[in-house]
Amino acid sequence: MNTAKLPVASPQAKADSYVRLSRATLLGQSSVASLRAAQGDPPPAPASMQRGKPVFPLDYADIAGSNVALLRNDGARRKSTLELVEEARQTLTINWSLMQSKNDLALAAIAKRPTSEQTVIRSASINLGQLDIAGIIKVKHATQRREFYNTVLAELLHGRAGRADQRGGVMAPSGPPDVIQCQEVWIPAAQVALRKAAEDNGYICVFPDKQMTSYGLQLLIRKRPDFKRIVEQGIIELKDEDGWSLRASFDRIWGSHRGLAYAIIELKNGEKVLVSTTHLNPLSDYEPLRARQFEAMTKIFNALSARVSYSLHGSDLNTVETTEGVDPGGVHNAAAGVIAMHKFMRAIGHSDAWAAVDSKDKGGTMNHHFRQALGKEYDLRGRRIDYQLAGAMQQGKLLGALAYRTLLGDLYPLGDGTTKAFSDHLMVETTYVLA
Repeated sequence: MNTAKLPVASPQAKADSYVRLSRATLLGQSSVASLRAAQGDPPPAPASMQRGKPVFPLDYADIAGSNVALLRNDGARRKSTLELVEEARQTLTINWSLMQSKNDLALAAIAKRPTSEQTVIRSASINLGQLDIAGIIKVKHATQRREFYNTVLAELLHGRAGRADQRGGVMAPSGPPDVIQCQEVWIPAAQVALRKAAEDNGYICVFPDKQMTSYGLQLLIRKRPDFKRIVEQGIIELKDEDGWSLRASFDRIWGSHRGLAYAIIELKNGEKVLVSTTHLNPLSDYEPLRARQFEAMTKIFNALSARVSYSLHGSDLNTVETTEGVDPGGVHNAAAGVIAMHKFMRAIGHSDAWAAVDSKDKGGTMNHHFRQALGKEYDLRGRRIDYQLAGAMQQGKLLGALAYRTLLGDLYPLGDGTTKAFSDHLMVETTYVLA
């Protein structure tokens, strides 16, 4: 449609129409085509929100005011919070058990194969956004930024990450992460510093600095002799079926582009491994938007996984799952978010590494030390929003998780006499064996 031919409506009329569109979308009318039939052509997104393709019409104040969540509408009546909590608990009980059983069976089968047919890959993910945005670490020069990222990577290469792992008759030697999935590296200077630090420490950055600017996503891949080449890479924007960008609109950071960054690695044995990361919108008010983002990612994963044997995904999904299950108090609307996230995992055939290895690491992934440094009184230990997901994508292929751990949760010296946490998130690392 050529919107230039339409008559110019008043600002108030545009605003009213935009709010109606937002509310109708939240109530479950996901197709723009159905909205057009119901109330005429929707207005284009406001100019301040346009960036390339149109922004999905969700407004923060409108969501908060309407108190509508897609998962609370079962077609007949809205589910109560207690019903959602119970449904989420049942979902977790079943899925955690299935993931652990699936992982144990995979490891038992891998143990019967010769070690020459086994490939160990350590996958780690970390959200680094608070370094510059919150001003917690105020570095003004490129050299300082590069030194800081060097400190982060050196801790991973030579610190606590290098440990041998054993489970189910399968062993993996010590070693650093082979793939690091990074989120919230927004600032161009930080992107350049991260790339240079990665090169200093034997990693390559998959994406050029300018390509990742709008998304803040980066994949670091360690130079290994058996990693033959990267055969494909890209950042796919999360959109709905009508081409609307699935991102919030009200804020510079919250409203940044949301996408899936991926790379396909070809191993020397000919197998192909998909590694990927994303960063979904935060805050409980964006639960409906995250549900749609999960739906968009399901389609992307199903398309990409048809071309690979294995998939390793590490992300900040901004979906709170406590180590006990879900929060009855609904601090972050955890119940509905958990249901949507586990539906996504099942649809793409991935398991949560924390559940697969029945992790005894109950520290969560939200960095308590960082919060303490900000003078916050609340305790976030035991809450997870960062996940390691993985699966074997082809029949006859096996993938097992040997170990899951959180890293970089302590306070570290920065060289100026002070100590800081690397991020408000912990790094999550998983040791996988592929066969």
